[in-house]
Amino acid sequence: MLFALADATYRFLHVDVNRNGRMHDSNVFIQSGLGIKLESGELNLPDPIPLPGTREPMPFVFLGDDAFSLKVNF
Repeated sequence: MLFALADATYRFLHVDVNRNGRMHDSNVFIQSGLGIKLESGELNLPDPIPLPGTREPMPFVFLGDDAFSLKVNF
């Protein structure tokens, strides 16, 4: 199974290919290096900043489909 993360310019930032193809996407993510670091707070994401035209700081986020559980950054 392939799990990958790409940025807005289509560059791969993380690739994980060592999982059983029968695993659910959410389990692949949870067991990946990216998922482990995101859950433990070790990913070193930028601090939240306001979106243009707003004052409330918003966290940087990852976008995924409904296979992934909602979290502050997902």
